Amino acid sequence: MPPKILPVRHIVSYGGGVNSTAMILHMIQKEMPIDDIVFIDAGAEFQSTLNYVHYFESQIDRPISIIKRDEGLYDYCYKRRKIPSLRWRWCTTTFKRRVLAKWLKQFKGYRTIEYVGFDAGEDSRVSNALSLCKPRSRRLYSYPLYFAGIDRDGCKALIAAAGLDVPGKSGCFICPFQTKSKLIEMATTNPVEFQKALQLEYRHPTKMTIRQGLRLESVIHNDEIDLRHDYEPYIPCACYEGQGDN
Repeated sequence: MPPKILPVRHIVSYGGGVNSTAMILHMIQKEMPIDDIVFIDAGAEFQSTLNYVHYFESQIDRPISIIKRDEGLYDYCYKRRKIPSLRWRWCTTTFKRRVLAKWLKQFKGYRTIEYVGFDAGEDSRVSNALSLCKPRSRRLYSYPLYFAGIDRDGCKALIAAAGLDVPGKSGCFICPFQTKSKLIEMATTNPVEFQKALQLEYRHPTKMTIRQGLRLESVIHNDEIDLRHDYEPYIPCACYEGQGDN
């Protein structure tokens, strides 16, 4: 008996940053199929990211589904006096992957193809992802930017050529993968988010910090901070997409 042929649902994973913005523009220009564009709001996103999602939706004249848990990441951490872990990444699993998996259940009778914004400069990430793909799986993945040879600079150029504002860094303001320089910058450019992040450090029972080796309190007290040991994670959380932006 031949295998049942399932209808296909084309789902674009949008993060509100440079790569995924360029990916959607590229897919529209190439008339690639798009059934759904999905943004997962973890509940600790920069307000600027949320603003850009709504701006971009208006510019492409296509709906973007914003999905999230009833209790967001920040409220979850505040109530339980927790901070996301650099090592365990439970925040990504609970507030991103499981939220998407639950949303996808509505397409039980479909084979889904999820489009992810890895660019042409991310060979190792794409290779690792492709090695985990199962050809007969009902949930497949595709990387349009990578396959089209569009790198990070190409993404920015594509967005600018479309006459759109190039988005800033997306992600959570309590993400432990933020660099020291980014946290310092947040103190002045995103003071509301910075103060909320600071409250998590004040409340944590063991004085755990969001960024390992740096207390946010030292930033507002203008203490000398050594930036020479800054780093970018080699394999960051699933929220990350292309040099720190989604």
